[in-house]
Amino acid sequence: MPMARETQAKKVKAAYEKIFESDDGKIVLLDLIKSTGLMAPSLNTTRQIESGLEMAFNDGAKSVVTRIIQQVKMKPEKFLEILEQSQSNEEFQL
Repeated sequence: MPMARETQAKKVKAAYEKIFESDDGKIVLLDLIKSTGLMAPSLNTTRQIESGLEMAFNDGAKSVVTRIIQQVKMKPEKFLEILEQSQSNEEFQL
């Protein structure tokens, strides 16, 4: 049984790489970084009242993007490049 899990894990990792290393996958990843506020604090400091549930929700959304980045073993340089683009209004440059 452990061999089947290992094989499945390799298939999943290969699928992540295939999708998120493609041009379309990079566009989707940039959108996810922007829409989840990956680099922003989970605590909304502009409002007086902050819900613990809202913070947990924000962190959950961010963890999905983090998992994608970990699965494709993105190099730090590439991640920083994507972050720079996410903070500007530029479209993703491939």
